[in-house]
Amino acid sequence: MLRKNKINIALCPLIVAFLLFSFSVEAQKKDKEAELVSHIEEVLEYVAEETDADVDFGAYLEALTDLADNPINLNKTSYSELSQLQGIISPVQMNNLLAWREQVGKFFNIYELQAVPGFDLNDVRRILPFVDVKGKVADFKVPLGKLLFGGSHTLFTRYTRVLESQAGYEEGTQITVGDSTYTILPKYAGSQDKIFSRYRYKYGSKISYGITAEKDAGEAFFRGNNKQGFDFYSAHFYMRDVGPFKHIALGDYEIRLGQGLLIWTGLGFRKSSDVMAVMRQSQPIRPYTSVNEVAFNRGVAVTLGAWKNQLDITLFGSRKNIDIGSLGDPISSIDDVTEVDDIDLDDGEIGAFASLNISGLHRTEGEIARKGVLTETNAGGSVKFNKRTFSLGLNVIYTDYSSNIDSIDVLDIRSQDRVSNIFRFNGNKLLNASTDYRWLYKNFHFFGETGVSDNGGWGTVNGVLMSLHPTINASIVYRNYSRDFWVQKGFAFRESSFFNEQGLFFGTEFKPKKNWRINAYYDIYRFPWLRNDSDAPSRGVDRLIQLTYRPSRNLELYVRYRNETKQENFPGNEGNDFLSHQTTTSLRFHAKYKINKAIDMKTRFQMSGFDDGYNELERGFMIYQDVNFKPLSFPVSFSTRFALFDTDSYNSRIYAYENDVLYSFSIPGYSGRGSRFYVMLRYKTRIGLDFWLRFAQTYFDDRTVIGGGNEEIQGRTKSEIKAQVRFRF
Repeated sequence: MLRKNKINIALCPLIVAFLLFSFSVEAQKKDKEAELVSHIEEVLEYVAEETDADVDFGAYLEALTDLADNPINLNKTSYSELSQLQGIISPVQMNNLLAWREQVGKFFNIYELQAVPGFDLNDVRRILPFVDVKGKVADFKVPLGKLLFGGSHTLFTRYTRVLESQAGYEEGTQITVGDSTYTILPKYAGSQDKIFSRYRYKYGSKISYGITAEKDAGEAFFRGNNKQGFDFYSAHFYMRDVGPFKHIALGDYEIRLGQGLLIWTGLGFRKSSDVMAVMRQSQPIRPYTSVNEVAFNRGVAVTLGAWKNQLDITLFGSRKNIDIGSLGDPISSIDDVTEVDDIDLDDGEIGAFASLNISGLHRTEGEIARKGVLTETNAGGSVKFNKRTFSLGLNVIYTDYSSNIDSIDVLDIRSQDRVSNIFRFNGNKLLNASTDYRWLYKNFHFFGETGVSDNGGWGTVNGVLMSLHPTINASIVYRNYSRDFWVQKGFAFRESSFFNEQGLFFGTEFKPKKNWRINAYYDIYRFPWLRNDSDAPSRGVDRLIQLTYRPSRNLELYVRYRNETKQENFPGNEGNDFLSHQTTTSLRFHAKYKINKAIDMKTRFQMSGFDDGYNELERGFMIYQDVNFKPLSFPVSFSTRFALFDTDSYNSRIYAYENDVLYSFSIPGYSGRGSRFYVMLRYKTRIGLDFWLRFAQTYFDDRTVIGGGNEEIQGRTKSEIKAQVRFRF
């Protein structure tokens, strides 16, 4: 679920245990699991540090799960199929692998990849869960009946609850101002229980269909506005490689085109210490199996292969109801909604509004009133010429809303708000077009996309990945998005949530000697027009360097330093053009080590700093110890952590990834002073049943009230319990 200033996204290392159960050797399972955990932690923690907006990793995890269940056959694969390994290996490595196969012949053993330029033993270990040198079930023709019903079925149910009482679940207080009555802290429509349930069928990577349902905490369940049961339902039917069709999707699906300039639903990598993961790459259509209530399409999508299978034609259409946003403070009563957002509850029509609501939460009267009142229609497609060393695509997308989005006239809270929103999308119709390319020339991999919107705005992102030496790789990305470039579903490489940005990114990966690696980047950017937190044009610079030492499979050490300075409104002086330089700094020491085949541990110490140029320097630190017990021949495993933290404020908060139940994510931001621990148990049976139970608790010794508004807890502790069961048959 998406929530402001919180990240509740789904991932855990135990996912990897599931991913690797199909492999035959238990020792190999553990090695593969460790590699994947390392990669995912890096990605998730960095995204958490980058933004307070909520990010959904469900689709990314589903893709990894599918690949682990049905590894890519290296002797038959294509660049398009290898693109599913986005974030695992770089585009340069993908091309090197295919070129090596063309020159040398088939692979007989996975570890032959060490001979491919750009691959070392650690790279090979990282992709082991997802590749093979033999055929797989999807490689062979299967009778339709067996394809539809002879595969694997999975049932999931997950229950989550905060144990302490929260204000939103208590009776509301009413106040009267003039002739109007307002409800402050209203009672949520439902209980504190969060319930997730899913059924999914798969036959290899050929076919997938299923249904997903979710009720968030506070939402009604089989009563009130949700008499049909869950608040959110999603269903999909997906097939690939059916005659001339490479992809067929019905129901809910994801679309990813080019470099994400016009549309990219699902996870798109940005800056991280993995400096070679800056290029977007993916197959254009994927089934949607997550619970993000916004980032998906609903309708029909197909990709047709033509002209000796070198021309891909993708067409899609989508129509769904979405929520509209509120203005100013969170809406706490139906009166606020009708007065501010101009919703006519009598005839069901709405007037102009300023934003879309991406939270997916429908707990209060205001949130329920804004649910699904807007109809969004998307249609478009792409034509792409594909070869291993070159691709060129043309993309077109049309968007239509049932009512106008008005970012200027509706926003009348501050005149400065009106100015900063002048160049944002206004209206109900939008047409975008772009062209994207990819070109491999020797050791240089060029990529990019340039697009326009029908108002004349434009944007471009271009880059190159370079293999300069067997021990040196580098990346460069240039982006320039005009202030009036309108794109509703784009997720190209950029710093801010909106366009209005120019920037240049430099990254390098250097392996000075065996077992040592240095990753670093330098990103400089500017915003030519005003933003919500900057009442004047602004700029910034972001720097990172990481030194990693891995002498063996059983030990990895790294130290990372990051420093980012950006201009934002001078504290306490919003509304003028005086900006301050706000600097965030972090220093991390991390160690991972295996005690034996069953026990591995992690230790981390991290310091943070925040300087806004006006107040005193804020500091923070966090230290934790993890213990993971996963015996080879025992059905019970567990993970636990104990952490201490002390930060001066939310500005100096520190994020840290935690083990969680399968397909669930936990990346809390440590802020304030206190401690946190969690313990998670897993029980795996031999009849296809798996059980997880997780308990986590944060204790604050610097406060007696936790949170605010409807989420407020009276006390020093916040505890969460999570239980999950999976049945595979």
